[in-house]
Amino acid sequence: MFLCPHVTKKSASAQLHRWINESETALPRLEKLGYKSGIRLFTPAHVRVIIDEFGEP
Repeated sequence: MFLCPHVTKKSASAQLHRWINESETALPRLEKLGYKSGIRLFTPAHVRVIIDEFGEP
């Protein structure tokens, strides 16, 4: 995964989900777009929010 290149894909995915769940702004924005905790695929709209919140990889 691009955000944590030194860890496994599973660990990187778990870290991204932690960042999302701990963010006071990202989680509500994503939930408005249909995000549910534990999803494995992000829509283009979800990706835009993630990049906006956490920056480009």
